[in-house]
Amino acid sequence: MCFRPDGVLKEGFKNCSQFTGEFVSQWLSLDKFDVVDINHGRFPRLNRETVRELRKEPVHFVTHLIRANLPLRHLIDADIIVANDVVAGYYGIDDTTHGFTFAPIRHGNEHLGGILTLAAVLSGLSDGNESNPVKRGAWLARKIDHRGAARATASECARASE
Repeated sequence: MCFRPDGVLKEGFKNCSQFTGEFVSQWLSLDKFDVVDINHGRFPRLNRETVRELRKEPVHFVTHLIRANLPLRHLIDADIIVANDVVAGYYGIDDTTHGFTFAPIRHGNEHLGGILTLAAVLSGLSDGNESNPVKRGAWLARKIDHRGAARATASECARASE
């Protein structure tokens, strides 16, 4: 790994940010966020600049967890987000003192914290208009729990959408 146990970048690993960026993007399937057709009438704050910065958030979040040597449980439930002013503003957080630099920010919001609350992940698992709990559950099973998503029958999908 390119980090020492104390979270400091090891000597000789100049491309660690490239590694974490590619790893997190592939692991969390962030390419889905890149192609989702967002309903801008319903989500007017998701302009081009905000989308660009939200796309970076998961990489900065996971990189922070590694560098700070935080427990894995923070992937799912964290009392911080890692944001810059654009991302913090999108989430309604007043701590806008970082400019374009991503930094850990305590959020105090029960609906934030962890990769399942990141806008890039949630949007990528939606149709651009509404969230999709079935897709989100299958994604969680594949990407986080590694049990793999069992194929749901049509009746199971119908019950899940009720």
